[in-house]
Amino acid sequence: MKVEKIDHIHIHVKDLEGAMRAFTNLLGTPFQPVGDGTVYFEGTSPFGVRTAYHPLGLDFVQVTDPDVGTGRQLKDKREGVFSISLKVPNLEGAIAELTGHRFETIRRTQVGRLRQATLRSPDLPGVHFELAEYAEADIVTASRASSDRSISA
Repeated sequence: MKVEKIDHIHIHVKDLEGAMRAFTNLLGTPFQPVGDGTVYFEGTSPFGVRTAYHPLGLDFVQVTDPDVGTGRQLKDKREGVFSISLKVPNLEGAIAELTGHRFETIRRTQVGRLRQATLRSPDLPGVHFELAEYAEADIVTASRASSDRSISA
């Protein structure tokens, strides 16, 4: 599978604002606005989470609705890294290749022009892999490219 880069790392946090403050102080750089220009997607999203994206590749995720999407997946998990996002040039080809290596697709999403799939493997318990395909300069720009947001299993 061709991987262009490790795009970002998802970190589950209970206190999004506290984590943002701590990492902004530690790293010396602020978080980027996403979605509608706020620093995080609001919990009204179909994902059941708020997220804050740091330009160094950290994506903090706080559960807002434990009954849908990512919120359901994280509601009983402790804080910490739960997913590694890889930028790939061909999402469908990467999914097919990983499926041949005992990976199961658990979610496919599209936010703007950002297309993603989340996969898990019984050989790698505790961490999911997210494959991201986009042509824009970065994931935030790709997600802002359109207001359309969809989620499917």
